[in-house]
Amino acid sequence: MWFYFFLAFVVFIPLWIRFSPNPPDKWHIDPSLEQIKTGRSYQKAFTNVFLEAGDVFSVVPALNDEKAKMIAGSVQQGFVTFLVRTQGMGYPDFLSAKLENDVLYVYSRSRFGNASDWGRNKRRVVAWKNKLDALAASK
Repeated sequence: MWFYFFLAFVVFIPLWIRFSPNPPDKWHIDPSLEQIKTGRSYQKAFTNVFLEAGDVFSVVPALNDEKAKMIAGSVQQGFVTFLVRTQGMGYPDFLSAKLENDVLYVYSRSRFGNASDWGRNKRRVVAWKNKLDALAASK
């Protein structure tokens, strides 16, 4: 009996987390709107982002060596949502970003977990902003 619980915990639960469906319409949320804050999300607005949308959104896939894939929106709209997989287990997190009048609105949140993401979403957003600052300084 314990073997089956162990098997479920070690094999099936991680597989469900890794391969669970992530419908884009559920996660493509406008980050400029007020969001419900939880312990596993991070929302921020950055002003004076004097970069083109293509430059801003091209930096996301290179964040902290995590795998990121655009799942909704477009660069032309200036509003995109990325599915970001964490290292190791590949847990899905979602990062929505909207560039509007030189203000970048960002909302990053975890798909799974209870109260905390141990600051992962905040670190991801801050790393992105640091890369954007470096890109702006080089132009």
